This record gives sequence, structure tokens and C-alpha cells, in this order.
Amino acid sequence: MPFSLNKLKMTAEMCRMADISGLDALEFYLPVIRFHERWSDLETEDFIPPNYGYKGAYYSNEFMTAVFDNTKNHLIYNDEDQLSDGRRDSLEDLLDYCDQNNVKALFVTVPMFFVSSEYSAILQAEEIVKEHGYDTLNLIDPKDVGIVSSIDFMDTGHFNIHGAIKYTDYLSRYLIDHYGFEDKRGQKEYASWDESIEEYNEKLLHYILPFEREHLARDYDLMIPDLSGIKIEDHNIVFSWSVTDSAEAYEIYRKTDSMEKMNWEYLDTVSAATTKYTDKDLESGVTYTYTVVPVRRASGQIIYGNFDYRGISIVFE
Repeated sequence: MPFSLNKLKMTAEMCRMADISGLDALEFYLPVIRFHERWSDLETEDFIPPNYGYKGAYYSNEFMTAVFDNTKNHLIYNDEDQLSDGRRDSLEDLLDYCDQNNVKALFVTVPMFFVSSEYSAILQAEEIVKEHGYDTLNLIDPKDVGIVSSIDFMDTGHFNIHGAIKYTDYLSRYLIDHYGFEDKRGQKEYASWDESIEEYNEKLLHYILPFEREHLARDYDLMIPDLSGIKIEDHNIVFSWSVTDSAEAYEIYRKTDSMEKMNWEYLDTVSAATTKYTDKDLESGVTYTYTVVPVRRASGQIIYGNFDYRGISIVFE
């Protein structure tokens, strides 16, 4: 776990349960004590970053920028797979704890692509949970959440920031629709959460488009336009993209490597018949990156589709 208040509380509780105290407990807070012989060999990556106050939200360059293509990975179903005794016992212990403490719990299987044969064991775990009277939500198929295998992962088992936003939007809507969760934004008791999300959103500006940050309506059946053919022509930048079925228009976004304009900015909206754009507002020596988002309208609002997070770039000379 990254260093955080949650980790300190968890460590304290586990030491209490294991009857470990004093100097014996200290090494669990500061693991370097146990491995002090490596002290002279420690490097930057050996140290865990401090708690930035994002309430556990993940923030790393890889999470923000990586796009891992999981298209070739798939779920291998094997009926012979069994939930191990250790996992079964741990699950039963957790369910007993929930029973004894009147904990209301929803057990969620998160979306991912397995390159293994553990799915049947997951289904067995779900049946045990249901037998105890608890709800389950199986989102193992990423398509149920709108996840696109080619763009929404940072590795085989973890989303990047864009996939995480899609999953967060889906799960939050599910909790509101099925369990009556109320919006606590603006309430005095949750002021620190409002502050944290505001600070976190500032960090995201360079990596996500405005409608992602504002959690506006999405239609993931609007597939990704294939960006291609960027060039400099008559002192302008010209680029093109492929047609997206059912798109009624395309929104054009741009960012640069200059310090003043690192964030994605909206440039223009063009008709569905248009698959080329010319950008004339340019500065010499600057790298320009563009992406195109297919959109449609429903009930008077814009619905946003999938897009290429990496965009297409060129240095304007």
C-alpha cells in the first residue's frame, strides 16, 4: 500500500490483533529497519511517495499516460478451477464479520482481462456471497462498463486514468440507482473530500478532456476515430481521421508542449461529413497534439464517444 493514513491505521490494527507492540511493531511502519543492511544500496524507487491528500486516489505518470492494448488477451474459462481452501476460508471469515457487525456490503468483481483460468473460482466465490445473503455485481466483462480493451488499460489488470473514470461513473450510477446513495458534495462534513477532488482534478487537467473531468454523458458505442495523415501545409497543420458510425459531429481538442498550454483545450466542432481539420493558430517550434471525439445529441445534451487518448502529434516549424 502507498504510504497513507489508511496504511498507518491498518498497520496499527493488525499489530494489535497479532499482539505485536513496541520496537517489534516499528518495523511494520518503517520496513527499512528490517532491511537496514541494504541502506547504502537504496535508490529513489525504494521510497514510497508521501500521502498527497487525494483520499487514496492513484496518481502516477504511468497511470495517467499509459495505454496498453489488451485486445489479444481474453478470459479462459475452466470448469475444473476451484476456489482454494485458503481463499474460501478468508471469504467465510469476512462474511462472518459482516454478519456479526451488521455490515451492508456489495461484492463487486471488477472489469479486467484475464490471461488465466480463475473465472470459475470467482463464480464460486460469488455463490458463497449470495448464500450469505449479500449482493454481488459481476462486471468481469469490461464491455458492460464501456471499457475498450485497446485503450482503457495501463497493463493486463489495471485501468489507466480514462478507464478508471469510466468505471467510476458506472459504479457510482449503480450505487445511486440501487442503494439510494445521496450526493454529499457541498456538505460541511465532507468539505475535505471536496477539497481533495478539486486538487486532484487540477492534476488531471493535462491528461483528460474536460467532459471526462465533468463526468458528462457518454455513448461508448461511438467508436474511436482513427487519426492519420497529419502534416504541415501552407503554414498550417492539417490532419484527418476515419468516420465513426452514428456520430453526428466531431469535437476537436488540442494540447501543446508549451508551459502555458499543456492542458487539452477545445478547438472546434465539425459536422459528421467532415474528416479533416486545419489548425491555423500556431507558433513555431511548438509540438501540437490533437484528438477527435465523436459526439451525438440526445434530449438536448451532447453525448461523447470514445477517442484516442494519445492523439496525433507534430512539431510546427
